[in-house]
Amino acid sequence: GTAGFARGRVARRRDFSPRGREHPLAAPLFLHGGLEAWALPTLRGAHNGHADSQREPTADFANFGRLRAACHRQDCQSVLRMESFALVDRQASKLPPGWLILLKLKYVCFVTPWDLSCPLSVAMAVGAAIPERWLADKAALTPGVTKAEIYHTLPTRHRPIGELPATLAPAFKTPPTDLTIFVGEAYFVDHCLNHHPDVPDAVHRRLDEILATPEEVILDRREGRDAIILSKTIDSRLYLLVIRHYPPQLVYKTLFPADKARPYPALPRWKPDPPTKGTPSESLDHARP
Repeated sequence: GTAGFARGRVARRRDFSPRGREHPLAAPLFLHGGLEAWALPTLRGAHNGHADSQREPTADFANFGRLRAACHRQDCQSVLRMESFALVDRQASKLPPGWLILLKLKYVCFVTPWDLSCPLSVAMAVGAAIPERWLADKAALTPGVTKAEIYHTLPTRHRPIGELPATLAPAFKTPPTDLTIFVGEAYFVDHCLNHHPDVPDAVHRRLDEILATPEEVILDRREGRDAIILSKTIDSRLYLLVIRHYPPQLVYKTLFPADKARPYPALPRWKPDPPTKGTPSESLDHARP
């Protein structure tokens, strides 16, 4: 079941923090089915039991992909459902602003801020899409709003919005070890309003489809980039999704309509070769336009 959050409650428990040490101000949100959720204050929240306003727990997204994979493994499905994360969201909604959520499943820990823009129950679910809250925030802004105004109004920190299919990982110059794709709300909204306002919300809701079944995978190595461009026809229009690798993180860069039937003709195409002897390999298509 759940353990309710009580303001000021002190809970001590060994080995629940990413560093394996006690946090004296942690409050339990959910403890069931192997999943632990703890609330960590960002003020006066140093480890080792010392109150120190200069040291705070920080968000660490490195294990998000591992945690989500663990949640969806067959051995966890009987005791851990997405309803568990909905309960965590319900408990976390009672927290004061600025608190962090530490999730632990078995030996995988993940620390993240929590707010309504991307509930954990949505982030942990299978599939990829821009959060509906972001689309609503975008629609609420006045036309002509500047980048500075957007960044002042909306959250800037990165949030997980999806997962790269493992089959696409070798397309990167440095294959990512964490397949989670991140982007910040302010960046996304600014790109929509000030760069590509002609992309309908319905297309942003179909990121999982673009990622799962791209028509082409285009490699972008220009100026040292490590990025892929995925093309997909949606409602009779060709769209391009750009994902860039900033090790160790994959980042959503942009989604926009193509202006040519074969976009970026000078860039190489990539497609996985059929597996042979259990060893997958990649091939490049340098065909001329």
